[in-house]
Amino acid sequence: MKKSLCFLIGLFILFSFNCYADEPKTTAAVMDLEAKEGISQGVAGILSDSLRTYLVNTNKFTLVTRENMEQILKEQNFQMSGCTSQECIVQMGQLLGVRKMFAGSIGKVGATYVINLKIIDIESGKIEKAVTEQCAECKEDALLTSIINIANKIIEIKPIPLVVSKPPVPKVGSYEVITIPDGADVYLDGELKGKTPLSLKDLPAGIHKAKISKEG
Repeated sequence: MKKSLCFLIGLFILFSFNCYADEPKTTAAVMDLEAKEGISQGVAGILSDSLRTYLVNTNKFTLVTRENMEQILKEQNFQMSGCTSQECIVQMGQLLGVRKMFAGSIGKVGATYVINLKIIDIESGKIEKAVTEQCAECKEDALLTSIINIANKIIEIKPIPLVVSKPPVPKVGSYEVITIPDGADVYLDGELKGKTPLSLKDLPAGIHKAKISKEG
């Protein structure tokens, strides 16, 4: 009986652990964004690194680092630069041993930056999802936010809405003044408010000093 109880406890602990175990991460690699008109290779490289860092921090992916990508592809005599076609990206993903490849481009049309990003499933060889992010009339450093926005779009992470606290509604009250006879002057906090009968509304909550006077 004691052995059976110990076995059941052990089984429960194992089951509980499996329930709370982390979901398996998807293996993936991120190609450098293709720099198009209006964007330098340096800026495209920085944004690509920012994209990699953000994807890792989502805990949804196990990424191959850019350094490891270069090393693996070099050993396979695979030229990474100029690999922009879907077939080439799929082949790269197969060599890297990943399930997904992120690829895209960034350019500028007039005063608007445009980032395109897609996920390619290596097993099927098809584009799983493609999204676009635009940044109109913005400075280059604003693209650091745009790259996070497009990452959220493609992996379907909803940003936490900003909760704006509303200022407290001021408490107010009213004050009715009736005298016999009518026509008495009503002062509130030293200020003449009118003659009776008088209804004072929307008075701030708190202590007020009232004075009522009438000649004669």
